[in-house]
Amino acid sequence: MEEESQMKKIAAGIGISALAAAGVEAQERRRVAPAAVYDIAPGLAHFTDDVLFGEVV
Repeated sequence: MEEESQMKKIAAGIGISALAAAGVEAQERRRVAPAAVYDIAPGLAHFTDDVLFGEVV
């Protein structure tokens, strides 16, 4: 019975790790704004990427 409990814990750990990895992957977005905009006006660059092109890309 103890062995079954350990296997369930291992399976749960693998499942949580997979979900965490998928969450990190989903957060990564392609940048649309040119690199120069990130250097000069990072707020504008993030606005361009997130608001203007967030749904499109």
